[in-house]
Amino acid sequence: MLCLPADILVVFRRLEKTFLKDDLLITEVVSAREAAVGKLEIMLDAPFPSGKEMHHLTEMNSDLADVLDQRKMEIRRTDAVLTSMFRRETGATEQ
Repeated sequence: MLCLPADILVVFRRLEKTFLKDDLLITEVVSAREAAVGKLEIMLDAPFPSGKEMHHLTEMNSDLADVLDQRKMEIRRTDAVLTSMFRRETGATEQ
């Protein structure tokens, strides 16, 4: 699970790019720092929107939903087979 560190590195890369500009103003330093800290604070509680961790979790949830759908279909098929077997058995005993 290297998604969270990758998201954190993206924040610091953007901050570094801002600091390396030739025409940097002190107000840009403050606003860039505040933006970076805000993004990092968001990551404390939840995955950063549009970050790698969020993308990974979305993929995992999608895969899990597919597995659950397949399992539900298997259960339905099993229920259908058992129901038809039960009907045949009870029909044979009633005659």
